[in-house]
Parts: sequence; C-alpha cells; structure tokens
Amino acid sequence: MGNYTYTILTRSLVKKYQVYSQIAIELLFGFSNTNQAYIRQIIQQKGIFYYRPFNKQGIMKISLFRYSHRYVRRVIWDMKFRNKRGYCYFFADIISDVLLDQLSELSLTHNFTDPLLCFVPSDNRTVRSRNGYYATKITAQYLCQNRLKDEVVFKPLLIEKHIHTQRQSHVSHKSDRLKNPIGAFRITEPKIIKDRNIILYDDVRTTGATIDECTKILKHHGAKRILQITIAH
Repeated sequence: MGNYTYTILTRSLVKKYQVYSQIAIELLFGFSNTNQAYIRQIIQQKGIFYYRPFNKQGIMKISLFRYSHRYVRRVIWDMKFRNKRGYCYFFADIISDVLLDQLSELSLTHNFTDPLLCFVPSDNRTVRSRNGYYATKITAQYLCQNRLKDEVVFKPLLIEKHIHTQRQSHVSHKSDRLKNPIGAFRITEPKIIKDRNIILYDDVRTTGATIDECTKILKHHGAKRILQITIAH
C-alpha cells in the first residue's frame, strides 16, 4: 500500500485499524442493524486507516477504513445499494467521534472554526435509479442533526452534480477514472464559500478523483480550508 500506513490519530481515541475492522465490522454483521447500540457500547476504540494533515493548499484528508477489507466493502455495498439505512447511522456516529476530536484541535492550530459541511452529490438520474434512496445524504444529515449540530453548518445542496457520468466503479482504467468526474459538478451558492472552512464528506475514496474535483471547485470559489472525510479508502 506504499505510504498508506496505519496512523494513530489520537491515543485516547484511536488504536490500530485492524482491531476495528476485524472486531467491530464482524460484530456489525453478527448483530445486524437492530443491536448497533450494543456494538457501539462494546467497541470503545476506533481505527483510522488514512490520515493526511493540512497541506499548503489547505486540504486535509481522513479515511476511516481500508476499502479492500472484505467486511468493509460488503457493509458499504449494503449501505449504498441495498438500502441498509442503519449502516448510515452507524458510520455517522463513528465519523462524529473523529470530527469532534479533530475540530477541538484544529480550531486552535488552524483556526478551523464554524465549518460548512457538505457532501459529494449524486446526479438526479442516479438517485431515481435507487428509488430516491441516497446513503451519502442520509449519513451527512444524521451527522449534522445529532452530535455535530452545534459544530457545523449543514449545506446539503451546496454542490450539485449537473452532468451524469459513468459510475467510478464501472470505469476500469485509472486514467479514465481521473477524467470521469471533471466538469460534472458546480456550486449552487458561491457567495457563502469565500473564506469559509468546509468539511466535505463522501463514503468511499478510491482514486480520489471525485472528491478532489469537488474540492477543486470549492477552492476555486474561495474556500479557506477543506477537510475531506470518507468512510473508506
């Protein structure tokens, strides 16, 4: 995996990724949606797989899990394509833990305060094909309506995907994946972005082409710093 190493983010919060993937995800399958509260009570430490602090462009990247792990892949697939809404809430709670921990530190070290939170959108055609089920939006809404409601400003329609593109997982070559999302997104409220900190959420980061394209247009409209966070990489 090259530089994609396991990173200890905060000693009180984070242990090795392997612990969480092998225990928590298997428990998630064993107890299903109905006992997720019990799972959260059992698991006290959470793993971070991919962590990159703010670079010179003001972009930070966090991914919780390694996507190649079969349990992680299966849970995310069920969440996105099999209407397993409970997984959205489960992952939202884990993301909340990480973001709350990060925001308390970043507000002091990088003046990362009062951030807008938005997500990488799907186009209307894709949402209709899933009968209106929209896992990314559900997760982001749950984040902002619960534990993060006093920490962030939720802007669900800030980014719009106005051009339908082929699903990234259906594009075989990396070079084509990098080109696929270019020009597909636009900002709906450019005036509110200037000099604002932004948290940008997506469920999966593979090549990073899609979330990086959204980041590029946010920076083009004057965003100050952007924290990208995804469930898996």
